[in-house]
Amino acid sequence: MKGDYVIVDTISVFKQRYIIPREGLHEDRIPDKLARQFAQESVESEEVKEFSQRWLGETVTNVDFADTEKVLRLFKEDNELLAEEWSQAKQLDYINNWKENTPKK
Repeated sequence: MKGDYVIVDTISVFKQRYIIPREGLHEDRIPDKLARQFAQESVESEEVKEFSQRWLGETVTNVDFADTEKVLRLFKEDNELLAEEWSQAKQLDYINNWKENTPKK
């Protein structure tokens, strides 16, 4: 047996849309190229509120095996605050209760 646990790493992808009034970008009417640049920079600097969002799915990036020691180390790295508050027994209880209980639509 390779390990006590199977670790599955994923990436979740969302499509977000932002809508900015053109006159909000600059006082004067500016060329399209400059308007695009200003809008892009405004979104990248998180100055614009999100208009809408849609989840596009989840992609598995890696599957590996781990023993209990490694899983507890990952718990500490990924859930720093809980790891400080919870005993190792409680952490393992949480990990071992792995089934999603949220009802499917």
